[in-house]
Amino acid sequence: ILVGVDAESLFAGEEFQLNPANEEAVNRAIWLAELSRAELTLFSALRIDHPESADLLEETAEAALLHRVRGALETLQRQAGERGVTARIKVASGRAWLEIIHEVLRSGQQLVVVGTGDAGAAERLLFGTTAMRLLRKCPCPVLVTHPRQEPEPEHKTILVADDFSDIGMRALNMGVWAARAASARLLVLHAVEFPLAGTLHRGGMTEEEVEEYREKCKSEAESKLNDRLATTDYRTVEAGTEVMIGVGRADNVIEDVIEDQSVDLLVMGTIARGGIPGFVLGNTAERLLPQIGCSVLAIKPPGFQCPVTVEEG
Repeated sequence: ILVGVDAESLFAGEEFQLNPANEEAVNRAIWLAELSRAELTLFSALRIDHPESADLLEETAEAALLHRVRGALETLQRQAGERGVTARIKVASGRAWLEIIHEVLRSGQQLVVVGTGDAGAAERLLFGTTAMRLLRKCPCPVLVTHPRQEPEPEHKTILVADDFSDIGMRALNMGVWAARAASARLLVLHAVEFPLAGTLHRGGMTEEEVEEYREKCKSEAESKLNDRLATTDYRTVEAGTEVMIGVGRADNVIEDVIEDQSVDLLVMGTIARGGIPGFVLGNTAERLLPQIGCSVLAIKPPGFQCPVTVEEG
């Protein structure tokens, strides 16, 4: 597991202090590493003028910042060790999202955790920069955490959005695992639209007949969702599992359920679009992610090819 720690937000004045976004991401990453017995990488990226030369770096003012950042990460390393988690420190030079992907390509981490704060109703800032780029390009799943009021790291309500694709099935299995591990309630959602409704109306069908068509679509979707869920270990989710069929565009349906059900974590797959390597969010996620105020775990599709190379600067 790799957790990105924003170097510019590590200190309040001269004192080491995690901001809420960093604190949530680090706490969640340590908890997950403890739960899964995984090694943790505490990762920070610094923007410096001459990253290719360690000698030049040591002669600049950035050397003091590098020393402070390493000291802060060592404090977090000790905190992880107290929980029985083996953690290593990595400080890189460059753009955070790119250096995180470089590290994943070199070291093979299976999950990246980054934090985002609340940028207000107009825009979630990090989703436009580091987190969104990681969601598009990082070769492994990415967990973007959002600060919550509760001090404990466990989620209370987990929502899985399943679009009946292969990646939706992966999201289902991951959501079941997360709900079981966190003792959380699991919601499993599929959104249906009725593409033939307008045609049926124009073809002379009565409103009752069109409504019958809508109910048939919803019933078939619910049956299929139950069948897919039955192939998972959902019965081991002690807090319970609920199947939900929403009506409308997927991003709108998901957003409404997140708000109505006080969802803490959304698990969803990303989809390739247009054959462009690394462009994997798809229309639903592109519209949805900047709007929601919960954590998101995004799963990459089978065969995803990372567009970044280790040599890229």
